[in-house]
Parts: sequence; C-alpha cells; structure tokens
Amino acid sequence: MSKLMKIILGVMLVFAILMVIGFIAEQSERAMQTPGRTTQSQTQTPASNMCPVSNTSTSFCIVKDGKPYYFAIEGWELPTREEVENVIKMSGYHVEGLYIWLRVRTCLDLEFDADENAYVLVGELYKEVLFGDPWFPLIKRGKDVYLLPYWFSAWREDIEALLKAKTVRLYFDVDGYYDVLPTSGCIGEICFTTGAHGPGFYINYTPPPTKLKVLGDIKGRCIKEELCLYNVTFEHKYGYLFLPFGYDVSTGKKSYADFPIHINVYVVKNGKLIPIDEYFPSTVVPPLPSSAHDIWKEPKHEHLTTVIPPGNFTLVFRAHGAIYPTPLFNNTPIVIGTPWGVAKFEPKLEVLEIASINSITCGDKLVIKEIDVVLRNTGRIPIVIPQTYFPQDAPPNYEMLKGRIDSTELIFTTQEANGRWDLGGGLALAVVVNPGETVTVSLTPITHGELLEDIDLELEPLELPMEELNRSYTILVESIYTNTSSSIIIPP
Repeated sequence: MSKLMKIILGVMLVFAILMVIGFIAEQSERAMQTPGRTTQSQTQTPASNMCPVSNTSTSFCIVKDGKPYYFAIEGWELPTREEVENVIKMSGYHVEGLYIWLRVRTCLDLEFDADENAYVLVGELYKEVLFGDPWFPLIKRGKDVYLLPYWFSAWREDIEALLKAKTVRLYFDVDGYYDVLPTSGCIGEICFTTGAHGPGFYINYTPPPTKLKVLGDIKGRCIKEELCLYNVTFEHKYGYLFLPFGYDVSTGKKSYADFPIHINVYVVKNGKLIPIDEYFPSTVVPPLPSSAHDIWKEPKHEHLTTVIPPGNFTLVFRAHGAIYPTPLFNNTPIVIGTPWGVAKFEPKLEVLEIASINSITCGDKLVIKEIDVVLRNTGRIPIVIPQTYFPQDAPPNYEMLKGRIDSTELIFTTQEANGRWDLGGGLALAVVVNPGETVTVSLTPITHGELLEDIDLELEPLELPMEELNRSYTILVESIYTNTSSSIIIPP
C-alpha cells in the first residue's frame, strides 16, 4: 500500500471516529434536554407515583415539570349538618332550593360559578337540569377534597329529563393553567374546551340519587273564606331542602316560605299521568317538621334559611281558597306531586237525603227554585260546589252533582257561597264542604241543555206546567264521587 493511500485511510478513520463521538455527544445532549422514550417512561412512572388519581372516565392527571395536576369525581355526597351551617353562616347567604353536592378531588383552582351546570341530552340538544351555585361556598375537606353545591330546577320538564337520563354532562372551568391543560381534545372520556377563565372540561357522570316524592293522600281544610291549609307528606332522600322564611315583625314568628319545587297536577288516563296547566300552591307555613332546623347569622340574629334533611316529613301549604282542579268536576281522577312521585287528591261526597223542595206557583206553572240536599264529605280534602248564575259559570264538563226529574237530565249547582275556590289561578265563589262535615245545601236544578248553551243569560228555574201536575214526579240527586243518591216524590 502506497504512503498516500495510508494517509487517506488514516484521515478517513479519524473522521469516522470524530463522527461517532459527535453523534454520541448529540444524543446525550438530547436525552438531557428533551427526553425521548426514556423520558416518556420516566414521566409515566412518576405520574402513577405522584398522582392521587389515575386517568379514568371521571378523572385525569397531567404531570408537568415534576408536578401533578389532577381532577377526579368521587361521587354524589351530602355534607354534615355542621358543614352546611358553617358555610352558610360564613357567607350570610339566604339559601333556597333542593340541593345535592358533588364530591371532587383536585389541586386545580376551580371557578365554580353560574356556568358550572349539569346537562342532559334531550333529542339532539343538551338541556340544563342542575345548576352550580356560585353564592353557596364550596365545602373543603382536607387539602384537595371539595363538595360542589348544585340546586335542582323547579320545573317538571327539567326534573323529568334528569330522571330519564342515564348520564349527566358536568362542566368545570378553571382559572389559568393554559400551559398545563389542553383546550381541545379528550383524555379518555374527559373532553377539554376553552372556558371563561381558562381551560374547561366536561365529564359524563351518573345522575344524582336525590328524591322528593309526595306520599299518601293529601289532606286539607278551609279555615275561613280565603284561607285553606293542606298537609302534604314527602319522602325525601339524598338532598337538603332549604326554605328561607319571612318573619312577621309584630310577633317575631315565621310567616311563610316558597316551596322550591313545583307541585304539579296530573290527570290519570289509561294508567298514565298527564300534566295539566294547574298547580298546587307553593306557600309553606308553620308548623314545620321536628327534623327542620334554622340557621341564623349573628350578632343581629338574622334568619338565613331553614334546613330540612332527608327523611319523611309533612309540610303545611297555604292556599287562598280551596284547591279544586277542574277535572274533578266530572270525576276525572287526578293526582298531585312531583316527577319523583305523586299522591291521591280524591273527593268523596255523599248525598244523604233531599230535605225539602223550594217551589212557587207562577201563573200556570210550578217553579222549582231550589232543592235542599243534605251532603256529607267523607274524604280528606275540601269539596267545592260552585256558585252558578249563568251557564258559563259552571266548570267545564260539570257533573259532580247530577240527577233527573223523570226522564229529564239535571245538573245541580248552588247560588250560595261560604268561601272561595281556586279556578285556574283565580278565585271564585262556592260552597266549600270540609272533610267530616255534614251540611244542607240549597241546590239549583239546571237542565243539561241549559248548561251547554253559550248564552249570557241567567239560568232559568225548573218549571212544570200545571196541566201536567195530575201525576207524581220523582226528583233524584246523585253524587258521582260515591254513587250515593236520594230522591223525593212531588205528589199530584
């Protein structure tokens, strides 16, 4: 081999050695600055060791610069009575509504405000059914566990949608963390987006197990013309009910509070509950169940709210006039309650006897003005016999007291009044018969044809031509609620 060739080979060998050394140095530098597979493995290992939670359908953990950033849903939970009292006193907030709490574990700075709501899918759209309360302070346990307060919508449609849903979408917003949390994409089933204060994310979770069901039969009694009270018993599970009461300053006693969930009226048809456009009253008055307790803010002793914990309890509802949904007038079965459960609202009126007939002779006719009928309320709610002067005054499909004179069909109302009753949100005059009462009511007979006529005229009294009084007539009065009846004979 020539000398020149040896020199060339030596130079090439040196160059190759330098290339290898440079490559090794470059790889070492990259390994220190931007870890590849080795660093990824090292990141995963510390994540499992450093993170209190793992990546699941309801939790995530991201490690950055050796620090974990994590969030996990740990279930629906109720705080203790002491925890509730402490945070309400601290905030001075007059809490009202039906509440449930979500337990989460996180090191993130949550911005829990009015945007942190829960949604369910109805058709192709998401509907708000639970609402995060920004005024109710979060309850903190230890260094990273929080109870987030949610209140239920008052509306039947929202609660029904929640009860039908298999999952609810819970949205969360955080303050900052732009360099940590993604603003799009998903980690497993947790998806990220951009929130009002920083990155946000939403998680699909099981609906809360809360229940506020109406139990048994509703009981009521009218105290005076425009004051009727109804006892409603509830089965309450997994939630707290908050009722901020107003106070009568002259007596220093509770006056009333608004019930935070609408109590609906349903017609029962073919075993199905069909809601109607009438509602049960929402005004709650004392006395309260023994389980209820007040929360006060000192030193002024300001009443913040009354708390009713889970359990069975009875509340008293006040109404201006007797509650009597119009379907009852033709004995269409109804129930009263919430989407969680309903109770019977059933009238029971007996016809005991016809005491007398008030009639006068007018020319060649016998005019039957009124029939005195003895009635007894054997049910649990006040019964309304509406006052009627014009055909259109009678409720639709009115049949509650019906009968006949021979073959002529009759309907019986009254032209008296001892109280008021609720007609679709308004008040009307009526005879109101309380449970257990036996009363004699003067009823006006109306022929069925008169009731159907849409005329603005007073009802005509029942008339019998004199030439037809050479025989006897039988008048029958019947209650459609109990199928009890009584009859009387008008002799020749």
